Amino acid sequence: MKKTDTIFQVIKLLLGLVIAAALVKFAFFPSQRTSTELVAQGDFTIPTVVAMPGDIDNSLTLDATVMRNPATPVRATANGTVDVVDVKAGAVVNEGDRLLRIRHEEEKTTAATVETFEDGTEVEVPGEPYIEVSYVNVLAPVSGTVAVDVLVGQPVSIGESIGSITPATYHARVSVKPEQLYSLASLPPAGQLAVTNGPAPFDCTNLRTVTEKTGAGAGLGAKEAEARGLDGASGSVQPALICDIPAEQQVYDGSAAKLTIPGSNTTGVLTVPVSAVEGRFREGVVYLPAADGGQPTKRTVQLGVTDGRQIQITGGLEEGEEILQYVPSAQPTPDPMMGM
Repeated sequence: MKKTDTIFQVIKLLLGLVIAAALVKFAFFPSQRTSTELVAQGDFTIPTVVAMPGDIDNSLTLDATVMRNPATPVRATANGTVDVVDVKAGAVVNEGDRLLRIRHEEEKTTAATVETFEDGTEVEVPGEPYIEVSYVNVLAPVSGTVAVDVLVGQPVSIGESIGSITPATYHARVSVKPEQLYSLASLPPAGQLAVTNGPAPFDCTNLRTVTEKTGAGAGLGAKEAEARGLDGASGSVQPALICDIPAEQQVYDGSAAKLTIPGSNTTGVLTVPVSAVEGRFREGVVYLPAADGGQPTKRTVQLGVTDGRQIQITGGLEEGEEILQYVPSAQPTPDPMMGM
């Protein structure tokens, strides 16, 4: 047993010496061989595209809301007193129906006369004052459901709001951002409206952009807004796209819908990606790469239609010309209508 223990002790000692020698070698005598220099292998060329013929369909499908047309005010057409009210609140009337009658009184004087006496003397006799009474009918300006805000015997002034008529007609409305108006500068006369769970898609006519005032007093006259304690002049301006829904279509106020606006389906036109162009309306700028890798050259181009991915070049660039795929120092800019 003692002999075996001695052998193990010798082996352990030898292993310790080997490890110690290795540590001294690594610490004080490092390898003199130099590592291979790293060389970049990637391709860092700036991406480019070539102007080439393509097809663009810039039809748009937008989220819309069905809305009842606003009520039309009924205004007094004369000063006087309400004499007769022909309709009750909630009655349905047609355009031109009489709603009420106003009794108008006006002070007048008879014409002066000349009285001649026997001696030939003439004396002017002044006219006599009298009250001329006339009656003025107030007619429905549009067809719809009427609300009358006056009573028999109530005095009214010409132009004063004495009621309103809510039409049984509707329109579709799409909220848009001011910068999106560039894409809506040229609109067709109608779009296709598809009401959720409603009738088959139909033409929504008189397609147009409008500017609406939002806020508590929006849509009210100054006097009416003041009477309600609201500021009719306050509120922000919000552009919108609207069209008229035909009267024969059965729709409901507040229904969701999709409005499709047919665009220009152009084929075989010169196109480039929108990411390569600064600007989206009529005129833009593209960048031509420098042959020596230097600063790119700006060039002004004329623009046509776009579908949000490709844009038509109508001038300033020839087929096959190479331009930068992305505008320098700018994030890719999507077409504003693509986010609707």
